[in-house]
Amino acid sequence: MAYLREHGVEAWLERYGLPEEPYEEWASEYVAGHSPMGWWVVYTPPKTPPPPEIPSWDPASEPAERWREKVHRALEAYVKAVEEAYQRAGWEKVRVKLNWEHFTWLALRLEGLSWAEIADRAALALDVAAVRLAVKRLAAQLGVRLKSGRGEH
Repeated sequence: MAYLREHGVEAWLERYGLPEEPYEEWASEYVAGHSPMGWWVVYTPPKTPPPPEIPSWDPASEPAERWREKVHRALEAYVKAVEEAYQRAGWEKVRVKLNWEHFTWLALRLEGLSWAEIADRAALALDVAAVRLAVKRLAAQLGVRLKSGRGEH
């Protein structure tokens, strides 16, 4: 992000091989001082009911299991109401798998580190092929073109 702020949108897009659509608008807003995460939020969330009040528990008058069942039912009803509010607003559930470490690996790759160097920095001992696959999948999802070159082996 420092490169974006320092060199401007066009240079940033070119350096990282990013397509103008959709990154140019986001980058321009970021440089103008908007939240860098703003591009993740596309729709305004619908109005949802307030969370349920958790009933107090009196061990002298109610068995713990019955109290847990009441709390569980209240929470299930709340989650169902929230999901219905989103469905009424036109939102759809999608299966999303985000591993935040993969974003770090992608950034390191864009900064020029080799696959082996990134694998060495991974939290767990990973082989180079696993890191390369995860980064390439994420880059494809984001529309980021990875350049061949240093550390391609």
